[in-house]
Amino acid sequence: MKKVAFYPLLMGIYPVLYLYGNNASEVPFSIAVWPLLIALGGTVVVFAGTLLWLRDLRKSALLTSAIAVFFFGYGHIHSLLYMLIMENDIDVGDIHDTIFIFKIILFGVLAFAGLIGLIAIQSKIRRLQPEMLQRLTQVLNVVSIVLVVMPLGLLARHALAHHGDEPDVIRPAVVEESVSPVIKELGYLPDIYNIVLDGYARRDVFDLYYQHDNKGFIQFLRNKGFTVAKRSTANYFWTFLSLASSMNMQYLGFKRSVSEISAGDMTIPFRMIRDHRIGHFLRSRGYRTVHLNSTWGATMTNPYADEEILCSSGVYQTEFYRVLYQTTLLKIWEANVDTDLAECHLTNIETLKKIAQAKGPKFVFAHFVPPHHPYLFDRHGNVMRHATVSNQFEFQKFLWSKFDKYIDQTVYISNRMKEVVNSIQANSKHPPIIIIHSDHGPQVQKIGIYLKDFINARLATFFAAYTPGKPDLFPNDVTAVNYYRLLFNHYFDAGMEVLPAEYIFSSYHQPFKFQRLPHYPL
Repeated sequence: MKKVAFYPLLMGIYPVLYLYGNNASEVPFSIAVWPLLIALGGTVVVFAGTLLWLRDLRKSALLTSAIAVFFFGYGHIHSLLYMLIMENDIDVGDIHDTIFIFKIILFGVLAFAGLIGLIAIQSKIRRLQPEMLQRLTQVLNVVSIVLVVMPLGLLARHALAHHGDEPDVIRPAVVEESVSPVIKELGYLPDIYNIVLDGYARRDVFDLYYQHDNKGFIQFLRNKGFTVAKRSTANYFWTFLSLASSMNMQYLGFKRSVSEISAGDMTIPFRMIRDHRIGHFLRSRGYRTVHLNSTWGATMTNPYADEEILCSSGVYQTEFYRVLYQTTLLKIWEANVDTDLAECHLTNIETLKKIAQAKGPKFVFAHFVPPHHPYLFDRHGNVMRHATVSNQFEFQKFLWSKFDKYIDQTVYISNRMKEVVNSIQANSKHPPIIIIHSDHGPQVQKIGIYLKDFINARLATFFAAYTPGKPDLFPNDVTAVNYYRLLFNHYFDAGMEVLPAEYIFSSYHQPFKFQRLPHYPL
């Protein structure tokens, strides 16, 4: 412990292990392997370089560790200072250029200060006596072991908690190829589009809380042959629960008790959203699944899809990598590598407009965070701010309370969806199935709005469907868990039970503590 200074190697991999250990429920280990190897290799290279310079193993270990702390701590310090300075009532979107210049200056000042600090540290290291070096080596070896053991403990606990634990989802068996009477009559397998508009309000919610008439968009869809439900509802209050339920056509049940699932453990719902029952059902009938990568957690990527389509030109398409580099000195180059939210949504819109020409039959899934905050677009489509996946929370100060911005973004997204519908219908070889729906309603936040209003608005969802040959397939009060049960029963003769509507409340901080509401609306 006193003579062999191995702690720089452990300190080099600790930040990656820590980040992975705290997000193991959302990130497969294969994602963390490359950062671990790069961090270890980079530390070895720096260690070797400082050893050539200082000609002393324990002195070079100290300097290498100081460099590692600066490299991996830079982003944390920058973010902390930036947020402390911005903790006032400044809408950064209105002074974007000024903030950009300010951040460049802050980058430079911190980098310069860090460089001066490293020079001072190496100067002091050169003057350390052998006895002090031995004590420091022993202490830092022990500290580094403790640091690495902590995230390893988290990983062990996570592995034990989820040992043999799979989503409580009934997977359909692979069936022999057969054609239902409806498909025989149609003469083809229709492409299926599932377009999720996050937090899009139902028409009566717009009228009551926003004084906004969404009649134009609804009338457009009806003119295009869509059914627009008047009383459609979600079954859960939060995106990760609502999509996990609707994409698997069932209410959520877990093999472990709710008390054993921590609020931040997204392992099961994220897996259910990606490896969903809809995809398994359709693959067994000759479909391929196409996933448009989004800007939100579970739908940002989908390794279970037959095809993923990227939505951004950013270098890092994986959230784990983005968060990791944001904590390091690499944050200086964040504008060149991060995913621009507005660019991602605009790219996905254009992809949807063209994808009808791709081979089928296909199931296409696209999740748009707008009209949900952060508010990126005005009603004319002008990009008001260039937020990224990593800094989007800096732009969410007003959240749902900015009713005017929510309406503007809704108007813009609605107009773009008109283009999408026109293009899909015009470019499809055969009439497709198109479902446009929200995962939940908006979170109305305003003086004079009470819990009952919050619940009623949050459960009220927008739902519109184009179903060739069966325009009246969905009832006005359709609920999310039954979307695809009804669809598959009609087109594929699936024989699935239509489930009774249930409305299940849980708080954001205790999302798995479910409470069934007696009825809807309250």
